[in-house]
Amino acid sequence: KNKLSECDNGPLKMELDRINSAYQDYKKLYFDNGFSKTQRDIVVHYDTDIEAIYKLWINVNEANEVRRAIAFLEMAVPMNNLLGRLLPSNASELCTISFNISSEEKSICSEISKKLPKIEANIDKYADSLDLFMRKYSKCEYFEKNQDSLFDDIFIDKIKVLKEIIKPIGLVHFLYLDIAVTLKGYVLSENYIEGRWHLLRLYLIIYEGCNKLFGKGELLKNIANQFKENSKDYKKIQIIEKDISTIMQDEDVKNTRETYAHIRKGNKFYLFDLIDFMCSLKAKDILDKALYVLGNLNQALVLSRDTIKVDGKDKDNVG
Repeated sequence: KNKLSECDNGPLKMELDRINSAYQDYKKLYFDNGFSKTQRDIVVHYDTDIEAIYKLWINVNEANEVRRAIAFLEMAVPMNNLLGRLLPSNASELCTISFNISSEEKSICSEISKKLPKIEANIDKYADSLDLFMRKYSKCEYFEKNQDSLFDDIFIDKIKVLKEIIKPIGLVHFLYLDIAVTLKGYVLSENYIEGRWHLLRLYLIIYEGCNKLFGKGELLKNIANQFKENSKDYKKIQIIEKDISTIMQDEDVKNTRETYAHIRKGNKFYLFDLIDFMCSLKAKDILDKALYVLGNLNQALVLSRDTIKVDGKDKDNVG
């Protein structure tokens, strides 16, 4: 603030007024009216309430989100230009981070790009499959909330069991789609920083999503328990759980998750730590992990279709 007050007062004041006006408009539109911490938490941390995730997902309006992004840029771009004038002339020489894409990373990206057609096909397939399961979940909710003499206790108990099976299946869908879409974003990145943000997001999705699904083991057990103990399919679910649980041993991710979600919290400003960590990420490790998790999630989805009685048309959508 003191630095800014030392600058030329005329043009500077106009610029600051413009930034402040854009900020007030943005705050009024997107924070004072309509900001939901619950929705923000679902996006950052996931949620075991799959109905809440699904409602947020289907209610996202592309036009509204574009307007929100433009409103933010109207505030951020002039602010960035203004602050750039305050940097020392040799600022670029002081930066120790290389923003060049390594030949190894280019090679990895090229290999994954060959998998894009299949990934894109699966995004479409599992989006349709998710709709199918959520319609079933809504029916279960309706029957459970509207119990009357038409439904006996046995039927209602079956409905409750079905709901508990659909929960992990829905969450597996969301996790698969989130990883697949972000992986696609990484492959299509046009520069180093864009790619790094996608890598960081992948890193956190894998941890946060797997933590909800496999952390306590409860959700996945709802699928496993539908198979006979020690059966082939039961053992497959156990192997998936064991393999993915190794991801939860990553200690660095706990701190990174905090800095990514908050950037600044109280007097702590995390952005520089976050950028340092983001640039230190090893692309091969993150991408291998992402592909590995996608493979396991796909297996879980294929197995889960047999836990719910669906007709032939439904089965084509699920598997």
